[in-house]
Amino acid sequence: MLKQIKKIGFWLIAVLFTAIVVMVIFSPFTKKGANDYRSVEYTVEINAPAETVFNYLGNSDNAANWSSYVDHISTLNSDFYKDGELGSIRRCFKNKNEEGILWDEEILAVTPNKNRVLSIYNMQGFASPISGLQTEQIYEAISANKTQLTFSLYFASHGASWFETLKMHLASYTIYKRFKDNLENVKQLVEHNL
Repeated sequence: MLKQIKKIGFWLIAVLFTAIVVMVIFSPFTKKGANDYRSVEYTVEINAPAETVFNYLGNSDNAANWSSYVDHISTLNSDFYKDGELGSIRRCFKNKNEEGILWDEEILAVTPNKNRVLSIYNMQGFASPISGLQTEQIYEAISANKTQLTFSLYFASHGASWFETLKMHLASYTIYKRFKDNLENVKQLVEHNL
C-alpha cells in the first residue's frame, strides 16, 4: 500500500514538473526584438493620433472604462505632480470598495506621445506578488491618424531571482490576456470618441 502511494506521488510530481516546464517554454514572458531581457507585451493599432492616445492613457480616471481588471485608479500626489506626468504616483484598486487587491505605480519616465515608464510596487492582496516590476506604454505614430500602442511588463533590473522569474512565467498568461483585453478596450473607446 505504501509503495503504491509513493508511486502515485512520484507520478503526480512528475506531471506537475512537466506541466511547469511546458508553461515556462511557451510562456508569453519572452525576449522581444532587440531586447536582451524578457517581457510580456501586447500591441494594437489605433486609428487616432499618438497625442490623443497618449493623453487618454495619461488620465487615470479613464482606467475605469478601459481596464478589464482595475475598477479605478486614484492619484496620490496630484497636488505636486500632474496625472500622467513624470513623478506622478497613483494607486490601482481592483475592487470598488478599495479592499483586497491593490498596487501603486510611479511614473519614472515620460517622452510625450512616445512612451511612459512606470514602476509597480506595494502590491497587496495578491496570492503570490512579484516584486521589481516596471511597465511601459509605447506609442508609435504610424501616420498622422494611426498609432501603434504597446503595453510591456518586465523586471526593472532584468536580473530577477529564479523564483520571481518562474512566477512571472506562470503569471504571464493572465497578464498577456489582460493586456490584450485592455488595449482592445482602449482602441474601441478612443476610436469611438474622436
